[in-house]
Amino acid sequence: MPLLLNLLRYLGAANAGVLAVGRWVGVVCMAIMVIFILIQVFWRYVLSNPLPWPEEAARFLMLWLMVVAPTALRRGGFVAIDMVQLLLPKAVGGAL
Repeated sequence: MPLLLNLLRYLGAANAGVLAVGRWVGVVCMAIMVIFILIQVFWRYVLSNPLPWPEEAARFLMLWLMVVAPTALRRGGFVAIDMVQLLLPKAVGGAL
């Protein structure tokens, strides 16, 4: 039994480390994504010459934000996309 408890403690520490790295990756991705979007807005609406790459780069970074999902789940949150459910009437959305 002590062997299993020690293994569980080490796995918990490793899991906490991976979650911390995932949180920081998510924070960095979010910051860079905001910068890219601001660059695109400036070039498109102020200079009237949109750049081709910021939109694709922001979309790519948005996909990498999913590394934060395990942290939300571990803290009791639930990661879901419920836009369709919220747009439907209450009875239909509840049944969905």
